[in-house]
Amino acid sequence: MAPKNAKDPAWLAEWHARWERVRAERDAWRHRPIETEPGIMPDSAALQEVPLLESTTTSNICATWYRDNPEFYSAAAEVVRKAQRDIRVTYLRRHPPTMFTSPASAAYFAAILDWARECDAGERSARRVIAVPPTGIGPEPAMLGWLRRHHDETEGLLNYEASVFEWGATADGVNMALLDDDVAFLAFSGGSRQKLNGFSVADPTFVEYFIRYFEQLWSASRPLEAYLRDRDG
Repeated sequence: MAPKNAKDPAWLAEWHARWERVRAERDAWRHRPIETEPGIMPDSAALQEVPLLESTTTSNICATWYRDNPEFYSAAAEVVRKAQRDIRVTYLRRHPPTMFTSPASAAYFAAILDWARECDAGERSARRVIAVPPTGIGPEPAMLGWLRRHHDETEGLLNYEASVFEWGATADGVNMALLDDDVAFLAFSGGSRQKLNGFSVADPTFVEYFIRYFEQLWSASRPLEAYLRDRDG
């Protein structure tokens, strides 16, 4: 039921005036200047007044993906042969390379040593970090046998160094091949012994980050010769 004075012109004019005053006060409050104590700024004002920080530099990194063992090792071997100065590689696997019988993987491991054999007045450096179980456990016989043969094969190779890193995990690590400062190959193994895939990135900043990680592994490892000498001793 409508109020008895709802049609009274005077009553309507009075309530219309009240409504206008409320709306004017509301608009004035919305647009009021913000008054704060010195050093204190409301969140809404802070978003408007504080200058934006410089954004982090970003780039679109293009990766090349390799679906299987032959694709990965074939691509890596090709880039190894073109390297100019530095090759940094890891071998963080539970089984020796001789248990991975694909021609592509064999060609990859051979390409690293062939590259190091090329004479260039000492400008080349190939380094490999090899994982072994912690002291007291020791590698399985097949792995230890390969370490000995690998040492004998590379003993006189001045541009090549191998070191041993104690790897406590009972799983393979993410392996890397860092070629000069330009290209990084990352390999992921799992499932069967032959199962491996990965990707490569040709980006100097990306490679730089992984070089830092490699140098940590290298500084925490021991020369292969010293490791075998202690084992024999």
